[in-house]
Amino acid sequence: VNLNSIFTLYFCLIRLPTMKDFIENKLVEKIREDQWEFKIGNERDLESSIYYYLREFLSNKDERYKISTNYTIKGTAIWKQGKGKWKKSKFIMPDILISRIPKSYKKPLKHKIAFELKTRSPGMSYSPNFTAETYQKDFRKLNKLKTKKRIQQGYYFVVYSDPEVTEKSLKKDIIFAIFIIFTLLYLAFYYLNRNLNLIV
Repeated sequence: VNLNSIFTLYFCLIRLPTMKDFIENKLVEKIREDQWEFKIGNERDLESSIYYYLREFLSNKDERYKISTNYTIKGTAIWKQGKGKWKKSKFIMPDILISRIPKSYKKPLKHKIAFELKTRSPGMSYSPNFTAETYQKDFRKLNKLKTKKRIQQGYYFVVYSDPEVTEKSLKKDIIFAIFIIFTLLYLAFYYLNRNLNLIV
């Protein structure tokens, strides 16, 4: 019996963790540990932690990946508010972007996963308001990248310390905020188009 063949067969039968599995499970646990050990105090700390763990995980992959921070994705715009006025941006810049490096250097990077990050100081006594523009802009960025098929998946990481608010409760708040905003946008566009039709 060839022991090398047995080992190879056994290795192939093991379900290797996918990138999605790693991000949604192992990476989340790593960030929890870093937060518990006071390694994350602001958004840049969170960005550094996620970058480090992603790079460690992807270094074992056969395909080559590039991890970028504040990478500019041109040709995809979103509306954002600045100084009380709404304006349309000419690009989207995720906090972290994972892209596959093609075998041919003549081909562009293939963007896979985008991250938006937010942290809040433990000293803040109130829960995050996810209907606020600072959060909504991040939601719109990920949603636009996904709907325009510029990425395959988007993740929103919020690091927030509170002895009373649970992660489950926070997730519900985020989902509710997204639902409210998109419902209002739908109604606004509906009545706008209706009024324009009446004028014509």
